[in-house]
Amino acid sequence: MSATQSFWVTVNKPAPPELSAPGLTNGLFRLTVSGNAGPDYAILGSTNLLNWAPVWTNFSAVPPFAFADPGSTNFRQRFYRVVLGP
Repeated sequence: MSATQSFWVTVNKPAPPELSAPGLTNGLFRLTVSGNAGPDYAILGSTNLLNWAPVWTNFSAVPPFAFADPGSTNFRQRFYRVVLGP
């Protein structure tokens, strides 16, 4: 006996993360990250927009979630971006 079955798999691209409500509270830079639940969210920081370093990772996040950078006072200027992981 044998059997054959066919099926389709549809993989939807996750929505790009959205950053909102940036600001300073008690000397800490804060922002809110929104997007799809499930992927890892990594927040990267840079002082020159060329060299990016990981600042924080939220594994299997359930957005929206808040991020606060306690090291933000160590820099004259700092840029942030969010990337999705596997």
